[in-house]
Amino acid sequence: MACSSNHALTLDDRSFTRSSGFRALVVAAVAFVFSGITPPGLHAQTLNFRQYTSADGLPQSQVMGMYQDRLGYMWFATYGGLSRFDGSQFRTYTKEDGLSANATFDIIEDSRGRMLVATSGGLCIRENGRFRCRRWGSWHRCRRRQPFQNFFGARLLFHSAL
Repeated sequence: MACSSNHALTLDDRSFTRSSGFRALVVAAVAFVFSGITPPGLHAQTLNFRQYTSADGLPQSQVMGMYQDRLGYMWFATYGGLSRFDGSQFRTYTKEDGLSANATFDIIEDSRGRMLVATSGGLCIRENGRFRCRRWGSWHRCRRRQPFQNFFGARLLFHSAL
């Protein structure tokens, strides 16, 4: 049976037409949902955010990449170096600590627990607390003028370096 635009819906022996009563019921239901009146136990979870700046220990305010490792540390790739956050303080790694460049773009962890860091100077692998870096090869300069600046590029370069 085909429905026409004047088709009547019945609810508890009352008749609502789609053009008036049903529309009013939908508007009332939507208004109730957005009014803030919710049954107990249905309140949404409150999420807390904290903004960290250079005053808190980040070397630079632009974060290019983030990663949480298997030990729970948060890693932040910035133009000023690679920072590890333990929940209370930052530890920043730079060229002085063995990175090929301070400008870091992304970080991932492989299945062996090594941290792979994409920098402007190449791929660095952190293993046993030390960095081992590979410069971007000539194959890279032929294809693009800038280094890969995301973990896909780091992953590609890492697998080609094995």
